[in-house]
Amino acid sequence: MAPMSCIQLKVPIMCYNIHRGRWFSYEVFQTDDASDEEEEFGEVMKEVEEANARCHGSIQIMKESGQWGVYAARNFEQGELVISSKSKDGNSGEATKSSATSCAHSIQIDWNKHILMDLPARYLNHSCDPNVGVLGLNANGSYNFVALKDIACKEELRFDYETTEFAVGAFSICCCGSSNCRGKVRGYKYNGRDIREKYSEEYISSYLLRHNHARQKT
Repeated sequence: MAPMSCIQLKVPIMCYNIHRGRWFSYEVFQTDDASDEEEEFGEVMKEVEEANARCHGSIQIMKESGQWGVYAARNFEQGELVISSKSKDGNSGEATKSSATSCAHSIQIDWNKHILMDLPARYLNHSCDPNVGVLGLNANGSYNFVALKDIACKEELRFDYETTEFAVGAFSICCCGSSNCRGKVRGYKYNGRDIREKYSEEYISSYLLRHNHARQKT
């Protein structure tokens, strides 16, 4: 789902939607002037078009059933690099801007550090049975995503959010639809043992592994 802008408020209403594989509620405000929303939609579409052009023949961002998703435009073999992301605000580790707080589109890279990845990575949805996984931080200060299994052309690319997020506060109910769905996405803090059993230590963010090793020493 495209991020919502702050517009001049008139009448607040509560809406419910599904974003990145999870249901959530949010407050929307009716306004007579839709120019801000139209401008933001145009910016999102421009970014999507640029990302699709950059990744032509490999990755494609599409909207299915009203929700953004990232899809394979060719076959990928297990272990193959699928996406090398960077911060939306910078293209090098030094330029990456991080925040201590998270939002619907951010991803956690360290303790109290969250970034907005560029597209297409930012629109990767969650699955409890993913076909791509994180492979540590790259030189851009963001994640590389590799194929956990063979991926067919046109298949949606998804990763497990609990391999990067220590605690998920805003979203909890999982709607990924996989046969082994955990039901809730709460974060590594609560499901760390299951996450380690599923992915070993290869496809889990390094800061989470440091947390686990520190606990083992105490």
